[in-house]
Amino acid sequence: MTNESGENAGKVVASVIGQRVLSMTITLGGLIVSSIYFIINYRPSMLVVEFVGVIGIGTLVSLILIFYLSKNRQVTDRVVDWLIGVLVRLSRGHWKFEGLKQQAAKMLKAFHDGIDSLSVRPRLLASPIVLSVLAWMLDLLIAVFVFRAINAHVAFAAIAIVYSITTAFQTIPIGVPGEVGVLDIIMATLYTALGIPPASALAATILIRGLTLWVRLLIGGITVQWLGIKGMKAPTIP
Repeated sequence: MTNESGENAGKVVASVIGQRVLSMTITLGGLIVSSIYFIINYRPSMLVVEFVGVIGIGTLVSLILIFYLSKNRQVTDRVVDWLIGVLVRLSRGHWKFEGLKQQAAKMLKAFHDGIDSLSVRPRLLASPIVLSVLAWMLDLLIAVFVFRAINAHVAFAAIAIVYSITTAFQTIPIGVPGEVGVLDIIMATLYTALGIPPASALAATILIRGLTLWVRLLIGGITVQWLGIKGMKAPTIP
């Protein structure tokens, strides 16, 4: 991404984190609203309520931590210095602390400058917010139409809860690409816990994951290959 845009890596990181914060904020808002509606109207089990609460609190804590580190340069510097020290010790002297620290300092400066520019000009966030909300709604509609296709009547609030929880879960770095298998089990289990028949829950999960993961992976893979070929054909500057 940095190579394609020509921007400093710190600014690219700031852009990615800004997008993640928007996504997490919208997901948390959707989870809160849909959960309140579902609890009032459908009276789910206490286990479901507690699980939804844990996910909501975890997402909120993550957002607060990201905001704190983004606005507090000194704390971020200390965290990065500590991480670099750990890497240097693990490399047994192969990596030099000062060289890594200088590179990290440049990235952090560009990162905080990018965050500050968003704070100074909040109007720049108008379009990303609108598009993020639209993307959230369109993702929900995928699940809605899938349930209609298999002739299963499911409350929109239940779909919103499952979507919000699975989206929040994907922010956890567990090292499994696309959380293949793990997220499918969670999604099917949540649908069942919310009162959907197991057969319908499993069928919907397979179809939804096929549309939201595998189709995107296919399109993304084709795009990456196209960008790679385009980059190879681009003339190099002597």
